[in-house]
Amino acid sequence: SQKRTITSGFVYNADGSANDLNDIKERWVLDFLKNRKSKGKVIIFSAYTREMERLEAHLNIPCIRAGKDYNAEIEKFNKTGVLCISAQLSEGLNLQCADTIIFMSNSSSPVKKLQAEGRIIRPYNPNDTLYIYELVCKDTMDEEGLQQLDNHITEDSKILGELDVKKNV
Repeated sequence: SQKRTITSGFVYNADGSANDLNDIKERWVLDFLKNRKSKGKVIIFSAYTREMERLEAHLNIPCIRAGKDYNAEIEKFNKTGVLCISAQLSEGLNLQCADTIIFMSNSSSPVKKLQAEGRIIRPYNPNDTLYIYELVCKDTMDEEGLQQLDNHITEDSKILGELDVKKNV
């Protein structure tokens, strides 16, 4: 089957019609936040400023990005339990109070992905179960990129040792 192309946040179907990928992902996040069973905090990783701006504007989710007051956003996170951040800006943060990570967009770097996951995977995380979700639209280049990333992680784990990962597709 031929992969659909993502351009500027839209998924173009074979007939040329477009679906706004951001709307699809935002709806999923909104439904997830409304219906989740866990009461732990949620970290949403995004590689794109525009994606973070949309989450902040449409879902009122605090976002740490360049030009924002970092401390003010952390205060909002402490109140709301949800934070959107880029993997680069999360480096060095200890967010072990969270039990859930959502990747709105994926990095092609296994190191960045593992570092992002490492924000909550800590020895003293009080949560018994940690959840990691990757939002990928089927039959898109995003799906192909995720497969390549999984292949990198599989190869890396041969060198570094196995990770205890359960996948639900």
